[in-house]
Amino acid sequence: MVAVAIVASGCSPHNSSPEFRLNMQDILVKMQLKADDFRLTGDEKDDEERQEKEQKKKKLEFLSTALYAAFGTPDQPYLFKEVEWNPDEKKGLDLRKIKLASGRYGGSADGKQRGLFRQHCAHCHGITGDGAGPTAAFLNPFPRDYRQGVFKFKSTGRNSKPTTDDLKRILHEGIPGTAMPSFLLLPDDEIEALVEYVKYLSVRGQTELNMAIDLFNNDEDIEPKKEAIFEGYMQPAIDEWAAEEQIVNPPARSGSQTPQDLRESIAKGRDVFFRKDAQCTKCHGPTGLGDGNDGGPEKDQLFDDWNKDKKPGELAYWLLPTKQPLRPRNLRMGIYRGGRRPLDLFRRIHQGIPGTPMPAGGRDDSNPTAPLKPEEIWNLVDYVRSLPFDEGSEPAQFESGHATAMVEHEVDGR
Repeated sequence: MVAVAIVASGCSPHNSSPEFRLNMQDILVKMQLKADDFRLTGDEKDDEERQEKEQKKKKLEFLSTALYAAFGTPDQPYLFKEVEWNPDEKKGLDLRKIKLASGRYGGSADGKQRGLFRQHCAHCHGITGDGAGPTAAFLNPFPRDYRQGVFKFKSTGRNSKPTTDDLKRILHEGIPGTAMPSFLLLPDDEIEALVEYVKYLSVRGQTELNMAIDLFNNDEDIEPKKEAIFEGYMQPAIDEWAAEEQIVNPPARSGSQTPQDLRESIAKGRDVFFRKDAQCTKCHGPTGLGDGNDGGPEKDQLFDDWNKDKKPGELAYWLLPTKQPLRPRNLRMGIYRGGRRPLDLFRRIHQGIPGTPMPAGGRDDSNPTAPLKPEEIWNLVDYVRSLPFDEGSEPAQFESGHATAMVEHEVDGR
């Protein structure tokens, strides 16, 4: 158990080089296990209970060893040849770029490592990509945990991975309203290396979680061979990242988009905002201040996927032992974490925000029962973008001057 505890903590039993931390929180919560299930205390009731614990411990050790064999370490990343980038299929991970981002800050003697991830990202996102770096506990929201493969702001469908350009855009622009800064001044090759490293951490995390599900939930034995790990767990995770064809491209807007068109669209968007089936006011409130859930019972508080499984009596199990409530966006602030372009807002409404209670509202072939047609979403986008210019004390009224202010704002770029 000592060896398992060391590996799970991210420390090496042999030297001071970091290792990837096992995702024990998700393993315990999602597999409905307890820490005591892996711990031999000498108080076991019978041999059967002892054998069961020993078996779970062996599975955990196998999982750690298999992940090391398939992905290497933060200082020495590794990939099976079958997982490396295939330009013909446009699929896989670029090990050269991953190595540029890996290692200690300052680079290696051979010049093939620059420690980019540890220099720019690990203090928030952690060396393992678990979102639990040394500064993470001071931030709200917590930094993203890449291991579940869930990304909030992207151009693709709700259940799809982001594109490479989506991840580049986040690095270029940061995420307004959060501690995620812009890295626009970094050279292109460093941006590309960091993007690839995020994919690498995500694929590793998904592989780990899927293997854990089979080992502990499905009580399956995984053959300790490269083919079993690659075909059963790594390849499906890699396939999910072929996301370019899953981009949500909204239809072009109808009409000439004159100031009068904009006024009419905003009025229609306001009607959509207050429609019961759209559910906008349920969270964002009738004035768009993000207070729709304020004053309700504690059990109705909102949480994202990275916090919802945390139970008060088990917070000490978590790397970030605080359960952060999720506050819906205050739409009157004019700060949009996923981007401020009309296209960005369309996608947020159409596909929702993965990992959060924000639902997919756009009707299409994949979601034919969704409440909103494309033109209604465009109307809603116009209304949302008008709210920072609206008088908060009179949310039901809309003056023509507000539309003019919006037009001037767009023209002047203010």
